[in-house]
Amino acid sequence: MRKRGLGPWICRAAVMLALGMLIPHETQAGSAGHDQPPVGVVLDPLFKLIAHDGRSVTRSDVRGKPFVVLFGYTNCDDVCPTSLFEVSVLLSGLGPQGDRLPVLFVTIDPENDTPQQLKTYLEAFDSRIIGLTGSHDQVAAVAAAFAAPLNKAQAGEEGKKHLSQLFFMDRYGLLARPVNYTATETVGAVAKRLLAQ
Repeated sequence: MRKRGLGPWICRAAVMLALGMLIPHETQAGSAGHDQPPVGVVLDPLFKLIAHDGRSVTRSDVRGKPFVVLFGYTNCDDVCPTSLFEVSVLLSGLGPQGDRLPVLFVTIDPENDTPQQLKTYLEAFDSRIIGLTGSHDQVAAVAAAFAAPLNKAQAGEEGKKHLSQLFFMDRYGLLARPVNYTATETVGAVAKRLLAQ
């Protein structure tokens, strides 16, 4: 790790930890639980990222629609491809309704995940999934807003856990619920409920 820039990293980590206390997280994959009240998330940083097709995602792309945000990176061996596969199954199962549920895959490795890299990687999954990248600081701002870990997991490094949640946003742009991607029944139920708003 480069020594330069540790100060900002520590600040971001503190912000992310604080935000993590505010956002209700599902602790077990199969836990149904009761939905918490929707939580506000600062979405402006999200709309400063570049999509895998070279354009920017704007508020008008998601206005009045529920949408899903998930974090990962293309060099991930397990969690990312599995979560993207599960999202692809979800969109396929929703049929035409899936067109009304934008899915935004935000890389946490912007140094390596260029728009072209994301485009190539996402060809293996549902074509409606949009890959997003940007500068390190831009991605850090989005990750902080969603209280997501910014450091990608390193192979063989103990103690690092990868984000495995899908952040379901409601049609008003509020975080309706974070759901573990392995909780397939809950994922489907939340998606259908939000689409019925």
